[in-house]
Amino acid sequence: SSTLISLLLGIPLGIWAAKSERVATIIRPILDFMQTMPAFVYLIPAAMLFGIGRVPGIIATVIFAMPPAVRLTSLGIR
Repeated sequence: SSTLISLLLGIPLGIWAAKSERVATIIRPILDFMQTMPAFVYLIPAAMLFGIGRVPGIIATVIFAMPPAVRLTSLGIR
């Protein structure tokens, strides 16, 4: 389910970034930051906010898996 959510968010953002250079320049540093952080860094605050369970895992996976979808969609369209 988290992979599907990542794709549903990442592909439209990638299309938008490919069509607009302004969006691409805003999104690029955010994607760089998101890809350099390990997945457990996202998991710790999610676990503190939502407790231990499925929701923190889904949130951490979506945050970690979305940048490649955005970046590869944008590069594929360009």
